[in-house]
Amino acid sequence: MFARAARLVHQAAALPKRPLLDLANKQHGHLRNSRFLCYEAQRPLVFDVATTEEFEEHVLRSTIPVIVDFHADWCGPCKMLGPRLEQKVQGREGAVLMAKVNIDEAGDLADEFRVSAVPTVIGFQNGEVVAEFQGMIDDDQIDEFLDQVADVPAAEQ
Repeated sequence: MFARAARLVHQAAALPKRPLLDLANKQHGHLRNSRFLCYEAQRPLVFDVATTEEFEEHVLRSTIPVIVDFHADWCGPCKMLGPRLEQKVQGREGAVLMAKVNIDEAGDLADEFRVSAVPTVIGFQNGEVVAEFQGMIDDDQIDEFLDQVADVPAAEQ
């Protein structure tokens, strides 16, 4: 058993010293941008925003398009739409990010963007509003909305 453990340690020592993500980036060019999402953006694909400062930093200054889900804990449609939006954003693998703003905790942000009903979803690209909707929409409409925010022509899908 000791010989087997020693062999495993020897094999591990033979592995390259650079991070596995760097290896993946070289072997699979399509993964190259995922590194920047991890290191440059310093946040996951879906994240909470509670203050104006966080909103400015993570949404308005983002180089990646961001959709902002204005929701409330007491809102039934919000509880149904939120997970569907998250799933769709995660399926885009970093092409679009999602910020979640609870209007009861960040009322100033809701006021600033004139959110009068929840759920309200606003898409930002380079700090500018590019699309928005209120209420429930179906999955095809979510895809169209994300395409519009990410500026992806429908023919490229």
